[in-house]
Formats: sequence, C-alpha cells, structure tokens
Amino acid sequence: MSKVCDAADWFDPEMVEIIQNELHETPYFHRKQWEFAMIFRALRQNGLLQPDKTGLSMGGGTERVLYAIAKHVRQLIVTDLYEANTSWDCARTDDPSQLIRENAPFPVDLQHIRAMRMDMRQLDFADNSIDFCYSSCAVEHIGEYADFLRHLNEVHRVLKPGGLYVFTTEFAFDDETIHESHNYVFSETYLQRLIGECRLVSV
Repeated sequence: MSKVCDAADWFDPEMVEIIQNELHETPYFHRKQWEFAMIFRALRQNGLLQPDKTGLSMGGGTERVLYAIAKHVRQLIVTDLYEANTSWDCARTDDPSQLIRENAPFPVDLQHIRAMRMDMRQLDFADNSIDFCYSSCAVEHIGEYADFLRHLNEVHRVLKPGGLYVFTTEFAFDDETIHESHNYVFSETYLQRLIGECRLVSV
C-alpha cells in the first residue's frame, strides 16, 4: 500500500494513539511525526512488532521511531553512515552505540538495539535473516536509479519470506522527478518503475 501525508491523518484515532503512547509526543503537524507514526502503524498492523522479531532500520540515525519500535521486538538493528565528520548531525559519531544511548528520548531497554555503520545499498546480513526493514526519508539520498534498485534488491535478499519493508520518501505530485544535490523527489511514474523492476512485491 502507499499513502501521501494528509493533515486529516492527525485526526485518526490510531495515529493519535501511536503519537502519544508510542512516540511519546504531542500531535502536531510535521512530516517526520507523520512518517514515524505511519511506519510504526504499518509494522504493528502486519504483526511485526512482536518479542520474537528482528528488524532493520536503514538510515536510522537517532530517529525517535527506532526507540519506539525497539520496545516491542527482540532486536532492532539500526544502521546509518555513522562517522565523526558527516554533515548529518544525527549520524555524526565514531561510536553509533553511544550516540543511540545518549539520544534516547524516553526510557527503553537499549539491549534491544544494535547500532552499526552500514551502507543501505550493501547490507551485511545473511539471506532471509530479517523479519522487517524500514527507512524514513533515506532512500532518496543514496544515489541514482541503479543505487535505488540495488538497495531494494538487497532488502529483498535479507528479508525472511513474508517479511515487510516499510519506507517513506519524498514525492512529487507532478510527472517530473526532481533531482537535486544528493536528493531525489520522486514522481509516481519513477517510483512505479522502480518498484516494478525490483524483486520486492508491493502490498
């Protein structure tokens, strides 16, 4: 399924419940809050937030949603291009585990979180080893068409049969995909082609 951000979503009781009780925030109109709540909702509705599940966050930085998800699963592996001199402050560290610990926005058992530096185009995990994957507006920053396709196929490789990938990305409402420095804003046609050519199956 796919959905664009809509102000009406903040009046959806399930979304409000997730924002307040899982993200521990007051609802307010912001795209990141919407992304985090929608990711959590999709994983929960598909029965993946369970104590026997292992999840993979890609481009996760220190995002609030990772802590919410980690409270419900056996392990959440959080990956990003962590390094001390990155321009992304949410990934600026040589010690991802310490960064995750220092930025926890609410109490969570950090033993459920494993953080590491990894490129989402090359996932260092065995085939069929992950129950679910997610990313929040990270895909559009990783390169060109071939990079996007490689990433999606890597996700397919590491997911267990029946596993799920939930992601949010930038969306253009006209027919033209916008390519800026280190960023894409995808048109519907571009995304449909990409999803159609990768090994993942849209649900």
